[in-house]
Amino acid sequence: MSRRKTFALAVAYAASCSFGVFGCRTPELVVAERADPAAAAVQPAERLLPKPNWSDAPLPTTSTTPTYLRLTAEECRRAARNHSGTANLLDGLAAHPGPTEASCFRSRKACDAADTLRRSIAHDLSEDIRSRTAAAALDLYYRLQEAELLQDVLTASLVEVNGLIADGETAVKAGAREPAELATAKVTRSELLGKATEAQVGIARLSTELKGLVGLDAVPGRILPSDAVNVVPEPLDAASVAGAAVQNRADLRAIRTLAGGLTDDTAAAVQSALSAVSPLAGAALPPLPKLSGLALLCTTPDFSALREAVNSAAKDKEREVIRETTTALDELLARQDALAFTRQATTAAAKSQDDIAIKVKNGVLGAADLRKAKLDKLQADADEIRAVYAWKLAEIKLRRAVGAL
Repeated sequence: MSRRKTFALAVAYAASCSFGVFGCRTPELVVAERADPAAAAVQPAERLLPKPNWSDAPLPTTSTTPTYLRLTAEECRRAARNHSGTANLLDGLAAHPGPTEASCFRSRKACDAADTLRRSIAHDLSEDIRSRTAAAALDLYYRLQEAELLQDVLTASLVEVNGLIADGETAVKAGAREPAELATAKVTRSELLGKATEAQVGIARLSTELKGLVGLDAVPGRILPSDAVNVVPEPLDAASVAGAAVQNRADLRAIRTLAGGLTDDTAAAVQSALSAVSPLAGAALPPLPKLSGLALLCTTPDFSALREAVNSAAKDKEREVIRETTTALDELLARQDALAFTRQATTAAAKSQDDIAIKVKNGVLGAADLRKAKLDKLQADADEIRAVYAWKLAEIKLRRAVGAL
């Protein structure tokens, strides 16, 4: 695998094993890295998922080379959160002062209550959008890193295939019969060259999309992820993870804030906000009664339909959060098991390559056999890379579901 990039995938198989949440015994896999880039910033999630070393260091805007922009996963997460235009707009609205005494139709107390509720909802919605943006950016980040590593495997595979072709053509020139493997190798080379071209296009697209999310559009160069992946399976309990999600998710908190803040003074603000956080529930509500003069002083409006709608929306959102979290956890555990099996295949391919290398050295097999073994090992490496990043993307999805980004 080419060393032209600053990161590399190093997988070590740990002898110790741990029991998964379903009671099955699965091997613990560790992929070395310089820093663990992903974890939760919310307290309950920190006890469930690996804790990162996120800091407030400034985001680099230049690279030591003219071609690449080095970016860590933490920098990616933080920059994506900060660069979310919609979230920044909501925070600006939350910071905007409420109505003045002259423009407030009801009492000052009622206007202040509605304004406080409005600010709280805007903050929660902003946090939810930032979390979603960070998840999208990290997804692109790790897909880009996966593509870079797979491109290295393609390059190494082309070297071996070209070697097979060169050896075959040399033998033919020496008078030997053209081996059947020669035509196959030429077809394989054409396929690998096509995949290499597609890989370049894919890498450029992923980098461009990621630069847009982290605010580096105007900076020349391609993003180069500088973190490797740390695969450390955690004994996660479905009920605990779901409980953390219910506590941490900002979109659920926004609806609960509406439910808890519904009063005569805030009814109009609640109904308006409900349409934003739960459009279906808000659309089904009849308009609020418009009272003025003595009617405003002497009548107690009936907000039971609004209260029922808000409470129902909160329960629906809670069920949605639990369902999303459970699905994400199931996927993470499945990816973890798949990674264990893939690692076993990589180990077997490495052993086979070593055995064939010994036989070639002793004259039992030829150089072509060793090249084929190297190609098998490279294919196993590619499968393991895909399995590692499938696990990582599933972890990012779980962190988003828990509200830990």
